[in-house]
Amino acid sequence: MNSSDSSPDPVVPIAGEAPPLVPPLPPPEPLAGPVEVPSPPEKQVEAPALKESPKKEKEKEKDKEKEREKDKDKGREKDKSKKKRKKEKEETRKADPWQRYKALLDTLKESQDLVDLADHKARFALMIMGALNAAILFAGTRSELLTRIPAHLKPWFYLYFGIYAFVAIYFLLQAIESLRPRRHPPLPRKSTISEKDESLGLRFFAEALRYDAPTYHDAWQSVRVSQLNAEMTSQIYTIARINNAKYAAVTRLYLGLKAITVLTAVLLIVMGSIAWIDLHYAAPSGPDVAAEPAEAQKTKGGKQKKSGAEAEEQVRIKTGKPGKGGWAILGEPERMEATGVREPSGIVFDPLRKSFFLVGDEGSLVELSPAGKAIGQVPASGNLEDLAFHAPTGRLVLLSEKKSELIVVDPATGKRTGKFKLEDEALLGEAPADKNQGFEGIAFRSESGHPGGGVFYLVHQRGPAVLISVAFDPTAATGTVGASALIKRTIVPNREDLTAVTYDALLDRLFVIADSKDRLVMLSPSGDEQAEIVLPGAQQEGLTFDSEGNLWIADDRAGLLVFRGARARIQAAIKNPPPEPTPDDAAGKPEGNEK
Repeated sequence: MNSSDSSPDPVVPIAGEAPPLVPPLPPPEPLAGPVEVPSPPEKQVEAPALKESPKKEKEKEKDKEKEREKDKDKGREKDKSKKKRKKEKEETRKADPWQRYKALLDTLKESQDLVDLADHKARFALMIMGALNAAILFAGTRSELLTRIPAHLKPWFYLYFGIYAFVAIYFLLQAIESLRPRRHPPLPRKSTISEKDESLGLRFFAEALRYDAPTYHDAWQSVRVSQLNAEMTSQIYTIARINNAKYAAVTRLYLGLKAITVLTAVLLIVMGSIAWIDLHYAAPSGPDVAAEPAEAQKTKGGKQKKSGAEAEEQVRIKTGKPGKGGWAILGEPERMEATGVREPSGIVFDPLRKSFFLVGDEGSLVELSPAGKAIGQVPASGNLEDLAFHAPTGRLVLLSEKKSELIVVDPATGKRTGKFKLEDEALLGEAPADKNQGFEGIAFRSESGHPGGGVFYLVHQRGPAVLISVAFDPTAATGTVGASALIKRTIVPNREDLTAVTYDALLDRLFVIADSKDRLVMLSPSGDEQAEIVLPGAQQEGLTFDSEGNLWIADDRAGLLVFRGARARIQAAIKNPPPEPTPDDAAGKPEGNEK
């Protein structure tokens, strides 16, 4: 190695010694010649490059952001796919025992709810059917409605009621079938607990009672979910069969309900039409209607035409058995048709209008001419038994037996002006034995000093058979006729079935019909019996005297019976009583001769 090229070795200080001194470097030698100062490098134009760099960076960032978004979307798609595969796997896998138990329990509750719903439907159908049956029963028991039915239509109505009864009973049985309890067949006893996956019969009471108490307790301690599921499956199937039977019965029940509704509607329409026709066409409504001339009543052969009542089968008129006592003085009656009234039950003569008013059990009130022809109809309703003419006011007082009330009607206007309740027990002095055998007849006698200007007489049919005299003011709107209105009670001895009463001012006598004995009992105004008159007829319900002294009888079956000159005959018998009949007279003429 050259010494000129070598440098002295560095001195390494020894620990604990001072570092050696380094000699100072010699000053630099001056450079020969001029010194060239380097010129600054020329400035290159790089501005555009600097401006483009941030844009590229931004574009790169955007590209990276897009890549990241794509990666995220791919991740989401993968997650969705995984969830979908998981869901499909979850939906298609078999349910575990507890899930099956919950599903079976929900199904069992729904089945039991269906059982309850079927029962509710059956009960609701029975309520509707009960209302319809009530309407049919009401129509079938209203005699005033049934009597308006033409005779040739009555067999069809009987057939209708027979069909209705059959349909109603059949579908009532369907309701019973739907509501009846289902009994479980008897099951054998069990003393052991099965280990198989089958129903142990722990939930249903009939199956639970097969065990004794300790075994039943042990069965619940060891039961498996699979065994409970098997039992619930069996229960659901059993209830499904019950529901099938119930809803089949309910379906038939509602079909029957439709049929009964249609039958009821048809009946109401037909009966309403008959009532409307009867109201508008049964009786003429003009005062100019007169009796049909005798010539017009004859046929071409010269024979007398039969009236409506006579055209049908003649009702047999009883002679009244004159041989059994009483005055046989009235003779044979003239028979007329009760136009506009199907079951005549009461009649009264109006001296102001010179006409008759006739009532029927079905609730009709018709005005008749002196010839017995209908000339008008007054609106009325109810079970009307008789009527009286109140002379001071010219009004009619109608007697309703079933409602036990008096109805006041103005015949001029046809309007109801008053209604009075009869207090049966207070008037009779005892409770009536039979409410269907109440007051049947009413009459009025003018006498000053009494409310209403006179005395009303009422006859009670039977239980007891009694004549009641009362006083009240019929011009009031409403009121009651009870103990305060009572004047006297008069027992009509040895007679039942009192159906009518009237008062004749010229004879100054009361006359009471004893229908079952075919007798007319004559009494004084104070109620003392004076005579008994034989009264031919079929079912005598009402009576009155006209201005000429003829006795008119309203007969429920025979129509109108007129005994000409009855007042004169009775007057003569009062002066010269006829002799009592002999036993030979009693055996002479048979009962039931037809007129």
